[in-house]
Amino acid sequence: MKLLSIFVGILSLAEAQKSKARSNDEKIRVQAARNRDKINAKKDKLEKIFDSQAAWFKENFGPGSMTTDEYTPHARRIYRNWLSKYERNKDRMIARLEKCGLQSISHSRKNKGRNRRQATEEEIIEGKLKGFPKYTREEVQEFLKKNGVTPNVRPLGPQVRGRGRKKSSFESSFRSAQNKFADNTDDFVEWANHYISQCRPHQPDLQMSRFAQWYVVLNQKLISKNNHLDASQRGGFDIYKLDEE
Repeated sequence: MKLLSIFVGILSLAEAQKSKARSNDEKIRVQAARNRDKINAKKDKLEKIFDSQAAWFKENFGPGSMTTDEYTPHARRIYRNWLSKYERNKDRMIARLEKCGLQSISHSRKNKGRNRRQATEEEIIEGKLKGFPKYTREEVQEFLKKNGVTPNVRPLGPQVRGRGRKKSSFESSFRSAQNKFADNTDDFVEWANHYISQCRPHQPDLQMSRFAQWYVVLNQKLISKNNHLDASQRGGFDIYKLDEE
C-alpha cells in the first residue's frame, strides 16, 4: 500500500510538472503573439508616415504637380530618385525594428523618468550618447529647429520674396508643402527615436541627422521649383500638370 502511494505521488508530481511546462509554453506563445502585434503596429505607423511622404513627393514633383517644359526632367528625376531613397531607408528602419524594437520599448520604460542632461547637437549628429535610451521630445525638437525643420518659421529665400515684390501665386501651396514636409520629417525622427533607440551604435542618431539633412536638400529643391514657376508665370511660359511617364 505504501509503495502504491509513493507511485501515485510520483505520477502526480510528473503530471504537475507537465502541466506547468504546458502553462509556461502557452505563456511564451501568448507573449510572442503580443510582441509580434507590437512590432506590426510600429511597422504600420512607419508605413503611414512613409505613405504621407510619398504623397508629398507626388504632389510636388510627381504626376499631377505643376511643371514647365524646362523643369519636367528635373521633376521626374527628383520624384523617382528621392522616393526610392526614402523607401529604401524605410525598409532599413523596419529591419532595425525587427532586430531590437522590443528592446527599445522595454528599455525606454525602464528608464522612464530618469534625470538626464540635455544632449548637444554635436552629440546627436555624432551618436556619442550610446548609454542613453533615447532623447527627450524637447531635445529632438531643438535639434530639428537648429536644422531648419520647424513647421511655422521657414523663410522662402531671397529669390522668392523680394522687397516690394508682388506675392507669388504659388506661395500659398509652397508654404503648405514646406509645412507638410516638416511634419513628415518630424514624424520620421520621432519614430526612430521612440522605437529603435537601442539599435546601437548608430540609432536613432543616424536617422535624426539623415532626415534633417534630407529636409535641407529637398527644401532647397522646393524653393528652386517655386522660383522657376514664378519666373515662368511672369515670363508668359506655359505651366501645366505633369503627366505619368
